[in-house]
Amino acid sequence: MRAALLLSKQASVHIPKGFNFPVPKEKKLPQVSDTHPLWQFFRNKNALSPPDEETKFGRSWTAEELRWKSFDDLHGLWYNCLRERNLLLTQTTEMKRIRLTVPDHSKDRVKTVNKTMATIKFVLWERERAFQAAKDLEKKAPKNVETPNQVV
Repeated sequence: MRAALLLSKQASVHIPKGFNFPVPKEKKLPQVSDTHPLWQFFRNKNALSPPDEETKFGRSWTAEELRWKSFDDLHGLWYNCLRERNLLLTQTTEMKRIRLTVPDHSKDRVKTVNKTMATIKFVLWERERAFQAAKDLEKKAPKNVETPNQVV
């Protein structure tokens, strides 16, 4: 086997005159719509944002604040948090891919978003529990009891 390798290294290749090597075709980048859903994983269509923009962020929502929100508001806030978390995790993955250290404020932002999402789930659980308690109370209530405002 070694002899075969030595022979292949020593063998010369004869290229005839006038032979043209094939030239690969230029690959065109695919055209992507500006409204493509994957752009939501990036800020301003860039994989990474400038560090001074990334250090500014707010706090997580408290349960007391979220209790005042309607279901539709909580639903919208949940998906905004989900989008933000996906964006932050995309940036983290890109930083790791190009071997940059992930800054602490990026990890803190992910924690803040996750805390808000957990608080939304908690508030919705509280509402579900209160609804079930009201249904159970209605089932246990006697059906022939007159209410004070009922006119006979």
